[in-house]
Amino acid sequence: MKVKFAVVALALSAILFACNKDGYKKSDSGLLYKIYNENSGEKIKEGDFVKVNLIYKTDSDSVLLNTYKMGRPYEFIVQKSMFKGDMMDAFKMLTKGDSASFKILADSIFSPKFGMQKMPPFIKSGSYLVFVVKVVDVKTKVAMEAEATKAVDKFVADSKLAFNKTNSGLRYLVTVPAPAGTPVKLGDTVKVHYTGKLLDGTKFDSSVDRKQPFELPVQKGMVIDGWVEALQLLKKGESATFIIPAKLAYGEMGNGPIPPNSPLVFDLQVLDVKPAKATASAPAAAQAPATAPASK
Repeated sequence: MKVKFAVVALALSAILFACNKDGYKKSDSGLLYKIYNENSGEKIKEGDFVKVNLIYKTDSDSVLLNTYKMGRPYEFIVQKSMFKGDMMDAFKMLTKGDSASFKILADSIFSPKFGMQKMPPFIKSGSYLVFVVKVVDVKTKVAMEAEATKAVDKFVADSKLAFNKTNSGLRYLVTVPAPAGTPVKLGDTVKVHYTGKLLDGTKFDSSVDRKQPFELPVQKGMVIDGWVEALQLLKKGESATFIIPAKLAYGEMGNGPIPPNSPLVFDLQVLDVKPAKATASAPAAAQAPATAPASK
C-alpha cells in the first residue's frame, strides 16, 4: 500500500511541476509555455523567416514592447538557440497562426555569458519575463528567395525597360552612357551620387538629397556586394539604374528601414574615378553611409 501511495505521489508531483498555478506547462528544455491557439502545419524551424506580433512584459505586467501599438509585426530569422529554453526554442514550438505565451527567467536573458546587456534595475533577479506571441506568417528561406525573384521580375515587366541581367541576378540599365569615360575597376576609388529605394518605391537613402557625393573604394567588405559588381559595369560620367538581389544586399536580416530579403533599386551616377595605383598609398577609405551602401 505504501508503494502504491509513493507512486501516486510521485506522479502527482510531476504533474504539478510540469503545470504551475497559472496554467503554464514546462517543456523538455525548461521553457514555461501556454498555448492559446494551436494550428496544424509544419513547426517553425531554424532559418525560417517569421513575422510575429509580440507583447513583451515583466511578470508584474509592466509592458516593455508591444508590436500592436507600434503598428507593425516584428520580423526576423529564427536562429540557433543561445541557451536551453530561450525564445528561439519557443518559436520552434509554433506554426503559422498559433498564439501562445512563454515565461523565461530574466537572469537567463540578461546573462553576461551570452554577451547580453546588464539587467535593468526595474527587473528583479529571479523574476520572469513574459512573451505573448501571435505568429502572423512563416516562410522558408527557399520560399523567401522565390518570392523576391518574382517581385523583381514583376518590377522589370511593369517598367517596360530593357534591363540587362548578370549571372549573379543583378539587373541594370545604363541611363546616361559615357563611352569615352574611365571604366571602374576593382580597387579603384569612386565618387558617386546615389538614391536607394525598395521595389515599392520607398526611398531609404540618397546622397542627392543630402547634396553630398559619396566616395568609396570598390572592393568587397567595404560596401554591399551588389555595389561592387554594379560599379564595375560603369564608367566615369555614366548613370544607371540597378536592381540588386537581396543576397547581394542585406539578405535575410535586412538593415534598418530595409526589410529582410529585400531586393534594392539604386540609381547610381559615377562622378569621378581614381585608379587603384593612384590611391594605393592613400589612407583608409571613407566610412560608408549608415544604410544602403554599407557592407553586410
